[in-house]
Amino acid sequence: MDHGGTSIAAVRLHRMMEKTLEAALPDLLTYLLDSTKSLQEVFEYLALNDKIA
Repeated sequence: MDHGGTSIAAVRLHRMMEKTLEAALPDLLTYLLDSTKSLQEVFEYLALNDKIA
């Protein structure tokens, strides 16, 4: 039985990544919760949305 641990971890990671990258990442949470998305796809999304120059 899932008690939402994965969802809570995803929300925390989403917040941390937005703060670290100093960028809005509106779709990151969706990527993190979507079991059909690979970790590579998450990294690609982050690379495309990385606002740090």
